[in-house]
Amino acid sequence: MRALADQADDTVLDHIPVMEQTGLADFDQVPQVVLTPPASGSASPAAG
Repeated sequence: MRALADQADDTVLDHIPVMEQTGLADFDQVPQVVLTPPASGSASPAAG
């Protein structure tokens, strides 16, 4: 599974400069995502 994740990550990182070089990617149009940590005391997922 780790090898597949590494390959996917490498593929994405290879494609980023290609997208940038086309001039078609408008990064100002990408919505900004704000991540907030869970509130303290919140339930954590059960281990399976």
